Amino acid sequence: MNTLDILEYGHQTLKRSLEGIANDEWETPGLCGCWCVKETVA
Repeated sequence: MNTLDILEYGHQTLKRSLEGIANDEWETPGLCGCWCVKETVA
């Protein structure tokens, strides 16, 4: 396994899954308990 490839594919997957989130949803609590999307990604 190539570590850099794994990181790159993981990064691309994360970016694709966040594309559909509207700007106002980034700070709406509730994704993971009281955390918002922005806090979870950080």
